[in-house]
Amino acid sequence: MSDNKIHNINRILLALGIITGNILWIKCIFDLYEYGKKIFPQFFIPLFALGLLVNISIIVYIAREIIFEKNELKLFSGKIVLFIWLSIPLSIICTSFVCYRQHWWITRFPVSTIIRQCALVLPVFLYFFYIKFSKKYATFLLLLLSFLLLIPNDKCYNPFNIWWIDKIGYSPLTYLPTFYTIQLSVCGFYNQKKGLVLISVYIICLAALFISIGHRLHFLW
Repeated sequence: MSDNKIHNINRILLALGIITGNILWIKCIFDLYEYGKKIFPQFFIPLFALGLLVNISIIVYIAREIIFEKNELKLFSGKIVLFIWLSIPLSIICTSFVCYRQHWWITRFPVSTIIRQCALVLPVFLYFFYIKFSKKYATFLLLLLSFLLLIPNDKCYNPFNIWWIDKIGYSPLTYLPTFYTIQLSVCGFYNQKKGLVLISVYIICLAALFISIGHRLHFLW
């Protein structure tokens, strides 16, 4: 497959991912207000909404040149790209304390466990594939992996998930921070504002850790 073709496919996957992620995040704000305003501390929902709106603005700002401009795309490597890649499995670790059984890499739900373990291991292999063999195909496979993270997998009945569980039985939100981390990371691989991408993906990791530890300590809910 030609470079232009695979890069155009990556553009499409990235655009679909950003649209999907933004819709899910915005829905989270409404669901938290609907189901969580009597459960969460008063500061949490406004802070969560503000963080999401800033995050959405950043990813739209960074991705627009990749998605809409028809200039030739080129993927990059280097130390910053390595640290961006590392944020992907780290985001899984930061998220995992919300729901686990005995060990943080094993959840209460089989599908969620499979997704978690795949999202921990596969990005490491894809990074070496990216460096040693093909940047464009590694990026393509990483984008495909991101959509697998949205398979409904979680039945923890918390304010994030109530609507989803009531409607379809399981929630797709558990690994949404990692899904979004991957979309941002791909922008960094295409050399779009790598420094801003690096800061953003690690802020997502910290936010996911705050929410998961906050739940584990019953500070948030």
